[in-house]
Amino acid sequence: GSDIENPEDLESKTQNAFDKRVESYLDDSDTPHKYGKIPKVEVEKILVSMSDVHKVIDDHIEKHKEQYSIYEESLDKARISFGKFRSEQKSLISYLAKEFEMRKSADEHKRTKVARTGILNPNKLHAYKFSEDLFLRNNVVTDGKNHGFVMFVDWSGSMDPNMANTLDQLTLLALFCKKVNIPFDVFAFSDQYYDRDANLRSYSDLSCRRFDKMEVGDIGILERFHLLHLVSSTVSTAKFNESMTYLRYLRESFAGGRYYTYSGYSVPVKLGTGGTPLNEAIISAMEIVPLFQKKNNVQIVNTIFLTDGAGGATRVLWDGENFSDHFNSGYEKSTIVDPVTKIHYNIEGYMDTPHFFHALKERTGVRIAGYYIAPARKRTFSNDCGWLFNDWEETDNHHKAMTKDSYVIVKNEEKLGYEELYILSNKKLAVDSEEDELNIDPNTMTQAKMKNAFIKNRKDKFISKTMLSKFAEFVS
Repeated sequence: GSDIENPEDLESKTQNAFDKRVESYLDDSDTPHKYGKIPKVEVEKILVSMSDVHKVIDDHIEKHKEQYSIYEESLDKARISFGKFRSEQKSLISYLAKEFEMRKSADEHKRTKVARTGILNPNKLHAYKFSEDLFLRNNVVTDGKNHGFVMFVDWSGSMDPNMANTLDQLTLLALFCKKVNIPFDVFAFSDQYYDRDANLRSYSDLSCRRFDKMEVGDIGILERFHLLHLVSSTVSTAKFNESMTYLRYLRESFAGGRYYTYSGYSVPVKLGTGGTPLNEAIISAMEIVPLFQKKNNVQIVNTIFLTDGAGGATRVLWDGENFSDHFNSGYEKSTIVDPVTKIHYNIEGYMDTPHFFHALKERTGVRIAGYYIAPARKRTFSNDCGWLFNDWEETDNHHKAMTKDSYVIVKNEEKLGYEELYILSNKKLAVDSEEDELNIDPNTMTQAKMKNAFIKNRKDKFISKTMLSKFAEFVS
């Protein structure tokens, strides 16, 4: 009954467009194509608990105090150092906590609607001749999202010069979150936590871990890779303060040059710095974040990665018996496959880290932020950070902005994987004491100069706490 003369000649424009799109993705080259699946990490095998981290430090102190008696006082000195630091930064943390609560109140105000109840308001009955608004009203507040955060800290050798200041910033972050009741966990990603007397004898040993449920095509995870649990909000106040004491011990050890034994501080070998297993940390986060979210009953998990570089790209695949087939070695086209979401991520070049970030976000729904510690010198900045930007001009502009404000924010989620990336100058990581005296001489300075000096002093103090202040904005 159709009026069309030749129905067999009809064609679907949508289907044709789809077929052409598929053809454009067909690879007719001779270059081999490799597919690597994101493995299911067994958290208990790669996680080093806080108590185990503390035991390593205790054993290290016990071993050295026979030769250096000053080690007997190490933890007591670290406890005093932490108490002093907390006291010095108390006013700043209180200020940022108040600012955080104001932002939360403003957000709640935006979610508040006034609704009539249908019940007469006795206080308005006298105005019945002039107004129809005689009913009681209620403020209805839509539930907001509650936040938590998980942080992964780079425990690589290149972090050594910045590690003491980084741990100061981390301490501020933990104290702030504790004060405003934001649940959190902090892990260091390391490839040095292993027994030197076992099979893993060499730093160059790239053996991969065999989990119980391996599937053919799974991407290998370094056997030396571990997450060191440094701080958590889920413990009692006493245990939290104790964990901060051990963190302070590590801080003082890195400040003294890591191996300086005569100070009573030095880093245990198993807690030493090494490579940058960033990709392993991201893959592990795919299991850890859901556990954290369920345990703390939070809706939004802000996942933060603090590093000064990128992770290694070369990988191997599980063939059913061994890790043998190379993946993303630069000689073939490679695709990361998430077996949970079924999404494929095609890798161009060696940079696979952003794709793991995308997979983490797609699977868990987290917000991902990064802190990237960058060198202040222009030439070194260009060499180390040039890959973050599109060209030399953009690199130069970001360096100028970082030099001016001590940090610069890069928003290029598609390329880098971070929702926001904060590039921090390594010269501005040191946390100033709140008790530092102002250099003001009332005999020689005018009132205006004293005012400017005070404003500059306050600004400098906040610049040194960029990590904390920007975090407070990110989660509020």
